[in-house]
Amino acid sequence: MEKKIYRALVDYDFAQPAVLCVQLEHKGSVPRKDYPVMLVMKDGTCSGTIGGGNMEFAVIEEARRLFSDGAPARLESFDLTHQTTSAKGSICGGACRVLLEPYTPAVQETYASMNLLGLEDPGLIFVTHVQSGSDIQINRTVLKDDDSVQAFPDKLAKLITLVKKNRRSRTLSDGADFSLVQWIPNTPMLHIFGAGHIGQAVAELAGFIDLDTTIYDERASFATADRFPAAQIRVVESYPALAERLQMTPTDYVLVVTRGHQHDLVMMRRLCQLKPRYIGLVSSRIKWRILAEALAEEGHDSATLASVHAPVGLAIGSETVPEIAVSIIAQIVGVMRSAKVVQAQQDDA
Repeated sequence: MEKKIYRALVDYDFAQPAVLCVQLEHKGSVPRKDYPVMLVMKDGTCSGTIGGGNMEFAVIEEARRLFSDGAPARLESFDLTHQTTSAKGSICGGACRVLLEPYTPAVQETYASMNLLGLEDPGLIFVTHVQSGSDIQINRTVLKDDDSVQAFPDKLAKLITLVKKNRRSRTLSDGADFSLVQWIPNTPMLHIFGAGHIGQAVAELAGFIDLDTTIYDERASFATADRFPAAQIRVVESYPALAERLQMTPTDYVLVVTRGHQHDLVMMRRLCQLKPRYIGLVSSRIKWRILAEALAEEGHDSATLASVHAPVGLAIGSETVPEIAVSIIAQIVGVMRSAKVVQAQQDDA
């Protein structure tokens, strides 16, 4: 779940009625396949998106009808597979089933119980079970990583186990009933070591994709709120001292772009011990080979060294600072989504 919609849900003040829209099932080429959530207010404004286009417009219109009908909840199908590509906004096609229900403090409490912004575990499972009929019954359950699934029916328990293993949300339909099993990862931090031009550009794009950042630099005049307004934390400290006390979670992301590459070795030495999910190093292939050999001689395992993205970023022919930042963020998104990506092909300078 995206942090922006999560914050919107847990911070909603109920100044006006709202309808919660949750995609439970999708087929074909729908705009989004990650089971998105959207909150539609009575005045027509929205938080979140299920992908835009005609499908989202239809969902919003159906949500607004819920206000006038006064229905407790509704399960609706939206099908664009038979619309032609000449229809405005219909080129995606596909179909989805969406749960629409009045957003209440009780539902808000369930979302707040995730504690997504303070989650320390790798993630959690969020189960939304919808039993349709004359009256729709909705049950939501938050499962932490070590919670048992034995209380669930066999099919659902197996699906929960599969989602835990693969960390990809899935849905289960049983007649008119649906169970959406969502993998909700913790909110990882992007640690940027180096507050120069590339670090600044990457931090700006990280905020655009809702990724929190911590900025580290020895120069107080660089790691400032003016240069990094969206950063959650800004640290001014020498890199050797920082390396001694540095901590992070295995789900965090790291970009190393220290001034003049003077402190790459000391930071990489510590990062290879911490083993975050992603380590990107601004470096040529020759320089990384030299650093990797030195780290291997110190006893760092080959698998960790092989996982380092150096040169960092995707091979999109980037040359300017903004282009390099785009290639780095695109690579991070690829790791987040477990996509196959192509390593950058920087000159061996």
